[in-house]
Amino acid sequence: MHIRVCGPHPRRAAYGAHLPILASIFYNRVILGFVIGIADGIEISPALRGAVLGLIVSAAIAIPTGVIESAAVIIAAGIVYGIIIDVVATKAS
Repeated sequence: MHIRVCGPHPRRAAYGAHLPILASIFYNRVILGFVIGIADGIEISPALRGAVLGLIVSAAIAIPTGVIESAAVIIAAGIVYGIIIDVVATKAS
C-alpha cells in the first residue's frame, strides 16, 4: 500500500497547486496591493474600489486557467483581498 504524503489527489491532478501557480498568485496579490495604492485618488468607497480592482487584477491570472471553478475561486479571492487591502490601507492613511 502506498500513501501519498505530498501532491495532488489523483482525481484532482488538474487542480493541483504547483509552485509556479502559487508563485503567480502571490505575485498577483502583490500587484493588487500596488494598484490599490496607486488608485487612492479615486473618490469612491474603499470597499467598492478594492472589489473592482481585485476583480480586474485577478481576472488576468484567472482567465488563462481555463477551468471555470478555479477561475471563480481566484477571482472571488481577489475581490475579497482587494476589499481588505483597500479598507485597511485607507484607514491606515
